[in-house]
Amino acid sequence: MRLGRFYVDKRLVDDRNILPILQMLELVPTRVQSAYEGYMYEFEGTSPHFSEIEEGAKVPLYEVLEYNGELIIKPQEEGE
Repeated sequence: MRLGRFYVDKRLVDDRNILPILQMLELVPTRVQSAYEGYMYEFEGTSPHFSEIEEGAKVPLYEVLEYNGELIIKPQEEGE
């Protein structure tokens, strides 16, 4: 398990759909909060699906994280 942080665009998902996303990610959140003036959920926790991403790389965490072809989940970039 690797600790990681990612953001979910709130405009593309409602609160009832967050649980299936967490289950899909097998994410055990240690912290959840609003970010980017309320437009994103910020999750921090452990998941077997956090890939080994080079520092600063702009790549998705895991391909299947596209939810209904709309949800954007991305790694936090260094320096944000």
